[in-house]
Amino acid sequence: MKITSLFLLAAAFHDGAYAADDAVKIVAQNWSSAQVMARIAEKIITEQLETPAEVVTVGSSDSFPQLAAGDMHLAFEMWNSGRTPEQLALIDSEDIDRVGELGVTGQVGWFVPSYVLDNNPELASWEAYQSEDTAALFATDSTTPNGRFLGVDPTWAQHDTEIISNLGFPFVVEYSGSEEASLEALANAVANQEYILMYWWTPTAAVTQYDLKQVALPPVTEECTASAAAGDGKYSCAYPED
Repeated sequence: MKITSLFLLAAAFHDGAYAADDAVKIVAQNWSSAQVMARIAEKIITEQLETPAEVVTVGSSDSFPQLAAGDMHLAFEMWNSGRTPEQLALIDSEDIDRVGELGVTGQVGWFVPSYVLDNNPELASWEAYQSEDTAALFATDSTTPNGRFLGVDPTWAQHDTEIISNLGFPFVVEYSGSEEASLEALANAVANQEYILMYWWTPTAAVTQYDLKQVALPPVTEECTASAAAGDGKYSCAYPED
């Protein structure tokens, strides 16, 4: 399955509620690739279509109701794997149109630098993370005796707290707050050869730059898919491909 949005389009955009002299409002979500695509779209719309356009930074969770209301018109790179049931309902509503796919396969997951697996090959798979000894390798001053799992933006829809709880990992989620802050934490960890377990995704340059390896979590099941749709807190699988 591909990342499902070349872009999402507010239905009001083509239903007559949009005036030709209004600026096309493009969502720039709070991660780098979505912001780049928003700027490219702005350039195409303004220079090639000779239509005013405006890029607006909008949090991931806020973009869907704004698209549905027609306050924003265009959004790129919507990852289904990180969506709440309420957000997915808006995406599937008559108020938002799915226009196309990006054409690449995206994958959210748990990642560690390669030296972690060089030192501890068993950490390539989820079972090893049930150990208190493993948790101690990833513990910080604020999480000891538990290990730290580094999340990104807490407003993104994520399953990590559920996965940790349901699989019995002695870890806690700490959020960096942003993609930039996670990259800074990763760079510092790699520079000092420290252990770090983090939420990340492919394709991104950081995977190659820091030689990140994805940890194998349990395969996605129908039960996990249903849990994600219901938002019932029972999710215990890997993230699905986007």
